[in-house]
Amino acid sequence: MRTKNIITILSLLVVAGVLFIVFAYNNMHPKAYETILINNAGEEIGTAIFVEMNDGVQITVQAQGLAQGAGTHAIHIHEKADCTPLESFKNTGGHFNPAGKDHGLHSANGQHAGDMPNIITDANGDTTSVMVNHHITLQKKDIGQERFSVFDADGSALIIHAGEDDYKSQPSGAAGPRIACGKIKSP
Repeated sequence: MRTKNIITILSLLVVAGVLFIVFAYNNMHPKAYETILINNAGEEIGTAIFVEMNDGVQITVQAQGLAQGAGTHAIHIHEKADCTPLESFKNTGGHFNPAGKDHGLHSANGQHAGDMPNIITDANGDTTSVMVNHHITLQKKDIGQERFSVFDADGSALIIHAGEDDYKSQPSGAAGPRIACGKIKSP
């Protein structure tokens, strides 16, 4: 009887240990992240939801009033989670590019980790866009030399530009002014 109780107690301890490890892993490696998007007036205009997948991060952007009328807009991950000054969001730095690649989805030298396909807005300047970025991760550390954490020391930012990315001009695709920003900071 005593041996059976010891085995039961040991089994419960093992189960508790496994649950603790799973809980700790999930807290250290977020599977989803949401940021609020603001415009150049500092008004909240939408959200971006990041979901970790096996081969990248799915990003769903919902935003209203991005532009006057329908259009095509560049969207990138930038280097820093600093959406100031409001009129330009210049403190976000350049495109997120830890591997030192050239700009552009069709670049012969790879692409910036922050480069993504353009998004389309409707006649009201609204968009719901979904894309997968295969070069970033929501984990705290990079995954080899292929996927880079957006949660580095100074965070990152999601930027939407007034114009479209031509996917080739250096260093940023001739995308024009930055019209929306969302901070990506470690939870």
